[in-house]
Amino acid sequence: MMLGQLDVRPGDHVLEIGAGTGYNAALVAELVGPQGSVTTIDIDPEITAHARRALDASGYSRTHVITGDGALGAPGHAPFTRIIVTVGPWDLPPAWHDQLTPGGRLVVPLHWRGQARSVAFVHEDGILRASDSQLCGFIPMINEGQDGERTVRWTPTSPFTGTATSPSIRPRYRESSRSPEPPCGQAQRLFPTNPPTASGSV
Repeated sequence: MMLGQLDVRPGDHVLEIGAGTGYNAALVAELVGPQGSVTTIDIDPEITAHARRALDASGYSRTHVITGDGALGAPGHAPFTRIIVTVGPWDLPPAWHDQLTPGGRLVVPLHWRGQARSVAFVHEDGILRASDSQLCGFIPMINEGQDGERTVRWTPTSPFTGTATSPSIRPRYRESSRSPEPPCGQAQRLFPTNPPTASGSV
């Protein structure tokens, strides 16, 4: 489904965020052909080592495998005409936009309202425009900038509702005791200690 959204063409230069077993990179290598290139990156060295061995053993030694933070992309191999993200990021790092050629496509799973959707973006006029979305599911991306979402339960007297989504908001809240305990035992009840002055939800 995501490869269909990516619309890979022969000769494309593709960056994959999240190496996995190397299988998806091998599929992309078949699509780009000998004139194209595939670079896959993962933050876990054990994963990249396994992917490297699997790709070499399967005849895809031309595929570049990098150990590093996928949020930074792969500037040494950029620019890319296609970027596919096979882990669930919290947001779109600027490096992905910067390393994508004009007219290029970025396919990435994003979460909102409790669902994950694979969204296809096209790089047009210096911005990313969403062109398609499909339901999907991925494990969360691992790095320091990918932990933005925090779902909290408020008391009935709290002036705020919704989700505390910004790291800059978090220091304004403190955890309180739970009363009564939520049935799932997971929700944390938070109260504003120094509420923001702006009106609306956070």
